[in-house]
Amino acid sequence: MTAKIGAALALPALKKTLKSFDASTYGGAPLLGLNGLVVKTHGNSKNTEIKNAIFQCVTFSEQNINDRIKENLAVNDNNENNDHSISTNE
Repeated sequence: MTAKIGAALALPALKKTLKSFDASTYGGAPLLGLNGLVVKTHGNSKNTEIKNAIFQCVTFSEQNINDRIKENLAVNDNNENNDHSISTNE
């Protein structure tokens, strides 16, 4: 009985969490490392998933996501190069 009460109390949070993993909400997964915007969907995607994948691409385009990724990678690469440099002025 205690387990059923606990499950009933946890159900709303569980549904919310599972919804965040629902592919139809997002439409697909972005493919990174490409010179363009690609959102990969399943072959049996429904209309809603295709629509959401298109919206994802539009959002990525509006946010200049590819340029932002390139900029962040360049900054991280520069930081790593600076962290590994050896000073000869000791």
